[in-house]
Formats: sequence, C-alpha cells, structure tokens
Amino acid sequence: MRHVAKYRLPYSDEEIRWVQDEIAKLMKSGWLTQGSYLTQFETIFKQISGTRHCLGVSSGTAALEMLYWLYDAAEGSVVVPTNTFFASIAAALNIGAKVVLADVDPYTMSPTAAEIEARIRPDTKVVCLVHIAGIVTPEFDSIREVCASRGVRLIEDAAHAQGALHNGRPAGSLADGGAFSMHHSKVLTSGEGGVISFDDDALLEPLMRRRFHGLDYERNNYEVLLVGQNYKLPETSCILGLVQLRRWREIVESRRRTARIYDEILDSSNAITVPFAGSRDDHGLYKYPLLLAESQDKVAFRERMLREFGVDLPPNVYDHPCHAQRPAGQGGVVNRNEKFPGVETLRKRQVCLPMYADIPPDDAAYVARSVLAALS
Repeated sequence: MRHVAKYRLPYSDEEIRWVQDEIAKLMKSGWLTQGSYLTQFETIFKQISGTRHCLGVSSGTAALEMLYWLYDAAEGSVVVPTNTFFASIAAALNIGAKVVLADVDPYTMSPTAAEIEARIRPDTKVVCLVHIAGIVTPEFDSIREVCASRGVRLIEDAAHAQGALHNGRPAGSLADGGAFSMHHSKVLTSGEGGVISFDDDALLEPLMRRRFHGLDYERNNYEVLLVGQNYKLPETSCILGLVQLRRWREIVESRRRTARIYDEILDSSNAITVPFAGSRDDHGLYKYPLLLAESQDKVAFRERMLREFGVDLPPNVYDHPCHAQRPAGQGGVVNRNEKFPGVETLRKRQVCLPMYADIPPDDAAYVARSVLAALS
C-alpha cells in the first residue's frame, strides 16, 4: 500500500549543507542574535508581505501580542473569530484585553462583514481577521470598511498566509498590520519564529523597542524607555528561515499545484464541498480543507483513509475552536458561552488533506482518488 504522510518538511542535501556552513560562520563570528542574518531575513520577507517594514520576532503569538499592545487593546476589547488556534486570543488575553468571539461562514471559514459589525462594541480597539488555511476571505474589503467606519483598527493574523494575495496585494499588507508565524508546520518556517509587517514608519520605533525590553540601541544598550518583552528572533532561526525564504515563490507554487490536482479530481463528487475551489493563484495553501456531506462521519472517514489507503490526514482547522478551550472559561472571553453555528458545522464536517511543499503529483492524485473511494 502506498503511504502519504500528513506532513513533511523537505530539505535538500544542498540546503542542509548550506545551513551547516552558515551556522559554523555564525558561531565563529561570536554574534548570535540581532545580526546580519536577521537583516537578510527581514529584507526578503518584505517581498512576501509587500510592506515597507518587517520585524522578525520569536513567534507568531509575539507578533500578535505586539500589535494588540500597539493599538491599546489592553484598554478595551478585541474581536477575533473563534475558529482559530487559541494563540490568536491568548495574545490579547496576555496583555489584559477582553476578547469578543465571532462566528464564521463555514464556506469561507472567516467571519462575514455583518458578523464583524455585530460584534464590535463601544470599547472595541482591534478586529483581528485570521486568514484560515492561507486564504483571504472574499469579504475582506467589506470588513475593512466596517472597521474604518467604526474607528477600529484591523489587523491580519496571517500565520497561515505566507504568499497569499487579495486582489493582487499580499497578505500582511491589507490592514493596520500583519502577524505571521514561522512555526515548523507553516508554509515557510524558521523552526520557531514570527514576523510583524506594516507600512507606517511611525510604528517602527515602538515595535523595535517592544521587541527587546524597551531598549533603544541608537542611544545605548542599557537604558529602558518602555516596558517591553524579549521577543527577538535568534540568528540560528533566521538561518533556517533563509533556506526557505530564498525559494518562497517555488514553495508556494508547489502547494498551489497540489491544490489544483485535488480540485480537478474532487470536482466530480457530490459528497464533498471544497471551500475556495477555483483559481488557486491567490492562495497560500497552509491547508487544503474540504467539507464532507452531513451524512458522512468524519472520524470514520479519517480512519478509513489511513487504514485502507495509507493516507494520513493532518489536523483540521479547527476541531477545538477558541470558545471550546478551557482557558476561555477563566475570564477575559466575554461571550464564550454563546452558540457559534458556523463553527459547529466546521467541527462536524471539515477535514484537511495533506498539504506541504513538493508533494509528488502522483501522490496528490492518489490522495484525491482515495477520498472518492473512501466516500463511495
């Protein structure tokens, strides 16, 4: 039986040797943090985000927390879709903000503009829109207009969305700031890490100070000017990141190629719905989600895919939304006991297919045909 892994992180022998050589140079330099590799990392990432500035930080969570802090979320509340990884709201809770959860449309996996408008309160400081699966919701422009009309900042949780576009503009450049994750499971990775993207020159100084204990290196390296954090991205992580950033277009296009193979084969089935199927040219493709028919048992489907076809399906986005997580009941989340019918539809019906760089086309076709066979 053929076996298709849920996830792989392919490095060529040449890339491994490059990392080894650069790590050796780094160790001999005696400068292990905030050095030339970070500068290279941030410079290339600006090509991905399409923004004037990018700051490498220790995680995507740190990137979100810094943006919430920047826009005074601790003095009020933030609106975040409940269909996201808990870090999207933990970053707000960590600075003392209240969190208002929003439901999603199961066919875009993002909130509608009407849902966002209904969730904004008088104390709302920030709306955080999550580009689930690496795909920007078609309602993004309408949501941006809602936020502007209500005087609320809009930020992008672009953890899934390296390389994604919306009307020709890159994810991370669409709002008042973007937060990317460089975790090892993401489209592009540095092992651990994150990136903040933004255009406004005035934001650079406070964010750089927040990243490193409130220090300002242009003055000296010991005078603290504000209460900051230690959110630096080490040079070793930058080296791992640069391996992939140097071929980021190739990696993103490889994922799109896999999605197109899935789309073509699965289009014939009435037993599933593929959100966002069609042109994949704008998609980052962190995940390839699909919705099973209501009559299908997704647990049994996942088990059959592995047992009978050797296809190991990756985690869904998400079986454990924020309102269902234990810490959501410990204060700070103001509406965790509400019903979120769109999210419940996803929990019951959504599964994801293997999606990573360099899946052989034959394997992608085999996965899609196995889906049809497993549902027959």
